[in-house]
Amino acid sequence: MRHPGEHRHAGGVVHSGLDELESCRAAEYLELLALHPRDADRRRRPPRERGDLPGERGPLDPGGPATERGQGRHDHSAPEHGLRHLPSSRAVDGDSTSCVDACRHTSTCVPSCETHVGGCGILRRVRRRTAAARAQNAPEDTVPRTSARRAAEPKAPTASSSAQEQYVKLREEILTGKLTPGTPVLETAVSARLGVGRAPVREAILRLESDGLLSRGPHGAQVRVRSTDEVFEIYQARIALEAEAAASAARHASELDLTRLRHVQLQATGAADPAQARALHARWHSVLAQAGHNATIVELLERLAGQLAPYETRSLAESPNLATTHGEHDDIADAIARGDQDTARRLITAHLQRTRDVRVAALVQAETEAPR
Repeated sequence: MRHPGEHRHAGGVVHSGLDELESCRAAEYLELLALHPRDADRRRRPPRERGDLPGERGPLDPGGPATERGQGRHDHSAPEHGLRHLPSSRAVDGDSTSCVDACRHTSTCVPSCETHVGGCGILRRVRRRTAAARAQNAPEDTVPRTSARRAAEPKAPTASSSAQEQYVKLREEILTGKLTPGTPVLETAVSARLGVGRAPVREAILRLESDGLLSRGPHGAQVRVRSTDEVFEIYQARIALEAEAAASAARHASELDLTRLRHVQLQATGAADPAQARALHARWHSVLAQAGHNATIVELLERLAGQLAPYETRSLAESPNLATTHGEHDDIADAIARGDQDTARRLITAHLQRTRDVRVAALVQAETEAPR
């Protein structure tokens, strides 16, 4: 007949519940002494002084009366309050042994391993001290990264930021004529040339296609080739939008807008390099659109100007055309400064029609001279 204060393990050996509890305390003390000696003396205090006897948590054995949590202490040495073995097969710190075998703590009042750990804190403290000791003795590259260490490490560029950078680079190459119409823009070749991954290049190519700067050819993406009719149509849309932008600038331009417009015009007039002068002319048109304070018109004009940039002709950079353009820009800026909307609209329309005719004439001549 088994005494209520005893329990039987699988091997058939009878152990007293209190003996098991004392074995738990001894094992705990030795473990903590090896990891952190200054905590050992505190852990040697009697269990009743520490307030973590198993009988203080939860119900008793099914044979005894139930007691609410926190309502008094139980004398577990009494026969009717025997300790019950807790069979649990949960792994502890990578070990396949049971929780009872790991901490040698049997209890009647602990329904699960988690409650047991939260009640006495043995396994929780052992795990924490063991992890700290391992981290202290581990090489630097294997120590878990703290927030300070993560902040000191250089941040790798994100996919979105890298894609934006490749988009800007490829767009600049197209607008400046480095990539001429019909040039293949293959994902693998561009990623190898720029030294980046294929994913950001793929995203940049898709954005350039949506901008109308690239198209899908028989062998993949390429700089879009436009016919003379398409260039003419783009110019017509640009004339309509920029005429409205000039009239809006005459109504809403501030002193800062007018100063910017004058400054860019002075830079273009004093530029010795015709290519630089043409680039400053394009900048002047962008400042003019911004002076109208219409974000939609600014966005559309930027898109149309990008589609026309690959078809820049040499004749526009020649001296007679440059001188004419300088004079026309001055007249338009004066009309905007006076607030004369009709004059500004009329002058910008005449200016763009002239440059359109020069560019289209050069494209027609190139078509006739091309071998068939």
